[in-house]
Amino acid sequence: MIRNYRPWYVDPLFWGIFFVDMLTKQMAVAYCYKPIVFIKNILIFTLSFNRGISFAMFHSDNQLVFYAVSLGVFLILCYVAKYTLDRQKEGKDILGELLVLGGGWANFTDRVHSGAVVDFIQLSYNNYCFPTFNIADIAITFGVCLMLYSLLQGDDQ
Repeated sequence: MIRNYRPWYVDPLFWGIFFVDMLTKQMAVAYCYKPIVFIKNILIFTLSFNRGISFAMFHSDNQLVFYAVSLGVFLILCYVAKYTLDRQKEGKDILGELLVLGGGWANFTDRVHSGAVVDFIQLSYNNYCFPTFNIADIAITFGVCLMLYSLLQGDDQ
């Protein structure tokens, strides 16, 4: 893994994920008002708005629930940011954390700006349809996997 010595909030990977995600969401809103089949029965670009978290958990049209979920997401992002700075000061790799933070802040920005997170990528196979997601979700998923791998390798000891 790459050692990173500049603060996470000025890292190009963080900002790259953030801006690519925001750009693709804007494109989805502009062009995916009708589903676009990219690979038949496998990959479809279709627009959806998620007011909950991963896989639309805690999705609600109730504003109080939306604010509570948003506050929870914000607090988790703050914790991950602090955790990342601490790991960085110890000279540890923060690649996974950068992925989580880039994707997390992009989704949070979308949530605050639009009142929901824009999702637009839908994968399916046979009769199974995976929940719709976005670029930030991909970064978060890979980031969490890298963080877990690091933890299992004893990097935090």
